[in-house]
Amino acid sequence: MACLAARLDAQQTITGRVTDNGSGRPLSGVRVAIDDLQSSDTTRAEGTYRLIVPQGRASVTLRLTKIGFAPVRRRVTIPASRSLSENFELERRALGLDAIVVTGSAGATQLREVGHSIAEIRPSSLSEPVVSVDHLLSAKVPGLMVIPSTGMIGSGAKIRLRGSASVALSNQPLVYVDGVRMRSDGYPKNAPFNDRSRGPNDNSSPLNDINPADIDRVEVVRGPAATTLYGTEAAAGVIQIFTKRGGEGRAVWTTQIDAGESEVQEFGTKEHPYLRLGPWLRKANRAGYALSVGGGGDLRYHIATNLQRNEGVLPNDLEKRVSVRGNFDVSPASNLKLSWSSAVAIDNLKNTPSGPNGQGLLQNVYRGPANATGIDTKESLDRILAWDISTNINHAIGGLTAVWTPRPSMSHTLTLGYDRAESEMRSLRPYGFVFAPQGILSNERWLATTSTADYLGRWRLEFGRNATTIAWGFQSIGTDISSVAGYGEGFAGPSAPTLSSASSTLASETRTKAVIAGGFTQATYDWRNRLFLTGGLRVDGSSSFGSDFGLQRFPRFSASYVISDENFWPAALGTLRLRAAYGEAGRAPRVFDADRTWIQAGYDGKPAYLPSSIGNAKLGPERSAETELGFDLSRSDERLRAQLTWYRRNTHGALLPVGQPPSLGFLNPQLTNVGSIRTGGLELALNASFGRAGGLTADAGLDLALNRTKVLSLGGSPAFVLTEVAWIREGDPAPVLIGVKLKNPAEIAAAVLEQSHVFGPNMPTRIIGAHSELGVWGGVRLGARVEYQGGNYLFDNASGSLFRQGVHPLCTDAYANKAAGKPELLNAWERVWCNASTVPPDGPIVRGDFVRLRDVSVTIPLRGSLMRSRNASVTMAARNYLLWKNSELKVWDPEMGGRDGMDSPVRFIEFGVPTAAAISIAVRATYW
Repeated sequence: MACLAARLDAQQTITGRVTDNGSGRPLSGVRVAIDDLQSSDTTRAEGTYRLIVPQGRASVTLRLTKIGFAPVRRRVTIPASRSLSENFELERRALGLDAIVVTGSAGATQLREVGHSIAEIRPSSLSEPVVSVDHLLSAKVPGLMVIPSTGMIGSGAKIRLRGSASVALSNQPLVYVDGVRMRSDGYPKNAPFNDRSRGPNDNSSPLNDINPADIDRVEVVRGPAATTLYGTEAAAGVIQIFTKRGGEGRAVWTTQIDAGESEVQEFGTKEHPYLRLGPWLRKANRAGYALSVGGGGDLRYHIATNLQRNEGVLPNDLEKRVSVRGNFDVSPASNLKLSWSSAVAIDNLKNTPSGPNGQGLLQNVYRGPANATGIDTKESLDRILAWDISTNINHAIGGLTAVWTPRPSMSHTLTLGYDRAESEMRSLRPYGFVFAPQGILSNERWLATTSTADYLGRWRLEFGRNATTIAWGFQSIGTDISSVAGYGEGFAGPSAPTLSSASSTLASETRTKAVIAGGFTQATYDWRNRLFLTGGLRVDGSSSFGSDFGLQRFPRFSASYVISDENFWPAALGTLRLRAAYGEAGRAPRVFDADRTWIQAGYDGKPAYLPSSIGNAKLGPERSAETELGFDLSRSDERLRAQLTWYRRNTHGALLPVGQPPSLGFLNPQLTNVGSIRTGGLELALNASFGRAGGLTADAGLDLALNRTKVLSLGGSPAFVLTEVAWIREGDPAPVLIGVKLKNPAEIAAAVLEQSHVFGPNMPTRIIGAHSELGVWGGVRLGARVEYQGGNYLFDNASGSLFRQGVHPLCTDAYANKAAGKPELLNAWERVWCNASTVPPDGPIVRGDFVRLRDVSVTIPLRGSLMRSRNASVTMAARNYLLWKNSELKVWDPEMGGRDGMDSPVRFIEFGVPTAAAISIAVRATYW
């Protein structure tokens, strides 16, 4: 210990603070490194850094980089006292062309070299406190859409990059954490395997198992032009999360305590603002506690833990979550760096039976006098709350990355990772339950593992002012999903039930395993550090391909030209980069889609097999080819920045269900690569900084995303329905909503109906976001973010169900007039929808436009002495307030989702509860 203390005393240190030279604000996320040494650090929320210099160094060169700011290099002299304080002011350079990005490229690459668009999100740069990864991604990137499902606790969201890429497969993007592939599709529903409509009818997301306080940055690439190197499963885009790493020096501790309250906004009629659900809704409380520490010398570390207790707005909803993360970095040799990343999350959920569930609370409450208990009182419906639904989720992810640099021009990177997501789902309708007096119990244990092996080699060859970088590598992804489930009903009495104590039982077991492996190569030509030409190829094989399909090849090409670096470019015009990219990626079929399958069944009292799917030996992935053109522009004073991207994606060999001749005996359709779908759009990001005047700073931004899809061909197959009224047919968006249209709703007359009316796309075709931040005296910051989505239509299946039951609150007056024998007073809308016998099954279909306040916040610095800390702040925020919705959607929330999970290509409204609006307060402090 004495030797260690002596060694620490002999170390030389450099500390300091990094700020924005325009606003004076501290800058977090700035990488501060010493040239030619392994020593580096990343600035914290208060802009501070700390570096250790080996003994005997008289001077070193510091290098600072951050996307959006000009890099800085400064030579500093180490004084005899062995400690130095060096502060920096960084100048805004919005394009940040010298910053390093990883996603979509063959390793760490300067942004100026990349020919495709890439977006970065840093939680530390946001005004609002981030409560989940879904929240972190929402309304931050043009072309990235986060679609909540319901307001139930633990609910996950659909994530779409440039709309839907498939009509038959998952549209969730791939997700990587520190280079390790994790599960991106949702957890299964907690419902009996023989009746998936029973239960909460919602899915949790593995993405939200990541503590947002652990995230350093997120990189987002939005389509095949940028995801070719990820191969067969990357057509829907890639999201890569980088968690925080430890910096050299003494331990830095960070604490955060947050609390909040959420409640559902009114979504019904004037007389029934919550559509009869009001007595069961509550104000839900939230509390969170986070602690992290980072530092080190030869071994750098970042260790963090987080504890949360979150109530839901429904009576039984409760979440208790604990997460722990440990990241470690060590350099056993000067040319070898080892990085270990690991995290464990334990999530315990209690949910209320919800959704389109005939034995659930919501469907029965919304149906009022037509509920299944037969008694329209709270006391009668409260008996449903005896249904105990609990889900225990354990999620662990870990990865080891080794970077060997035998020479400055060559590197080898190997990443080995493992992701394990496990869910135990128990659903008990106890003895004496209102709809099952003898009781029903279901229990399921589900496990999904993902193994990653990824190697990347790079070699840079320089020829004077020009250079060529050659990259090569391979990747293997293995997934294994298994489930064992039991179902029992009929218990002898109100004892603690088990499956074995039920009078009748059923069991189910499923196992799927898939492996995708591929290799790639890429070459980038660098002409004078301003023109970059890239060509690459990935070749994949997959166990889910048909036996006669073979390997799949995905090429890519891109160009990036920093034209403003040319001598002829006037400096007054600022910085301009032109970029273009073409790439192909795929979406692999599911594990058994290519196989001939059979169903075990009884026949004439004996066990037998019945034909299910005929199989397809030539089944391959959907291929998406995308062309992307754009530019990045910044005014010379960096106060106005713009990024514009145009793209077109053609999906060939789209997987579509093709019916089989009945004479073959296989009655189920078979997925076949026969379709062709086109997607195109425009993405624009404008940002402005208004400088500093009298202690005031202001920043504002506008994001625009336009997106349209069109089915070019079905390969000779007929049009088909995905869900209810969502169709796939040639010449229309994918999907398009088709149903009955009432042409004279306000007239006091007979209804004029148009059958099979083509309404339009189901997914939003235009999204506009606006955000601003104002800095005032004393370091106080105010921020706001608003988003508009529109151009799409929604199938209001929940209202259709109430109309057909004759209990919709919108029809209260119409029901009264009919009962009084005055039908002539009804308008056409009431004559159609307020008469249970005339309600069309394919309606109502309404416009889904809305405007929502995503976040508004104020952050106030606190004196360090107040909390005995170096730095502290308090943030108050509000989020998720609906400001406006299209009047066609008379009730419900336009972001309410259906029951089909996160991979569904269709949006529609089912019985549920909207996502809640929330207010919160967070206190953060740093100690060292």
